[in-house]
Amino acid sequence: MSTGLVNSDPVNYFSLKSRNLTYDGVESSFFRHTGHKGAFKESYFNYDFGAKYFVYKEVYAQSVFSYQQIRLNTDSASNLINGITDPLILIGYNDYELFESWQLNYNFFGGIDLGIGDYKTDFGEEYSPGSKSYDGLVGFELLAKVKKVGFSLKGNLKLNFENDLNYSFGNGANSSFLFLYYHEKENLIYIPFIGSTYILNEQDYLSKDLV
Repeated sequence: MSTGLVNSDPVNYFSLKSRNLTYDGVESSFFRHTGHKGAFKESYFNYDFGAKYFVYKEVYAQSVFSYQQIRLNTDSASNLINGITDPLILIGYNDYELFESWQLNYNFFGGIDLGIGDYKTDFGEEYSPGSKSYDGLVGFELLAKVKKVGFSLKGNLKLNFENDLNYSFGNGANSSFLFLYYHEKENLIYIPFIGSTYILNEQDYLSKDLV
């Protein structure tokens, strides 16, 4: 799950979001890809639809549905993989505290992704939009606001399990720290931000052996 900027306020909402990520380098037999050290580029395009609804006071249910496109480009070929990813279903606790000069929003959540996304392995399991496995996710979000300035700290951990083809995607963890500035003009709020993100992805397993 992305640690990008999302609505951390304790309110019901629908959201549409586009996320793009590109890796540009060379093929290597020592890392994720094999090849002859030619140019290699991976581009990920994700289109997310999310909904959040408070079912009781500070307790909410949230779902995220995504469509993914992946472009793989080398010196000699260009390939496209696309499909629906595994939907996420989350239950969480979201509230806020008001102090004399600042506000703290906090959000703790957990849930599963449903392994019903498109499972496409023509170019390897790592590029498949879906996983065919039911996996667990836990995480937190903290947002402190002081007048027009904000600080955001987020993190989550995803535990992946073996699917019925004996393949298990590597567990993942990520975290981010952001500095935000709230600029309001009429009925619109602009929030430019800068920060850093740390992402950790473990190796995949096939029949309990590292891939």
